[in-house]
Amino acid sequence: MKISCLKVGGRTIKTVVAVFLCLMTGIIRKSDTAFYAAIAAMLCIQRTAEDSLREAFNREVATVIGWIGGMLVLLIEECLVYSI
Repeated sequence: MKISCLKVGGRTIKTVVAVFLCLMTGIIRKSDTAFYAAIAAMLCIQRTAEDSLREAFNREVATVIGWIGGMLVLLIEECLVYSI
């Protein structure tokens, strides 16, 4: 029976370092949202640096679109509440 060792690749190491940095930054800043930054780091790490940057850019654009949509909903709700 042959037991093989697990091989750790570059992507795994990059992901561990990114998550570690996110969590340490959150601890230093006493932030409650470091967990979400770590999840975003795990999702953005891709095979190449170019792919990682593209994925991070896509997430940033989606976040801005969500922010704009949320602000529009709040503004519409505010207008409806105070117009009555």
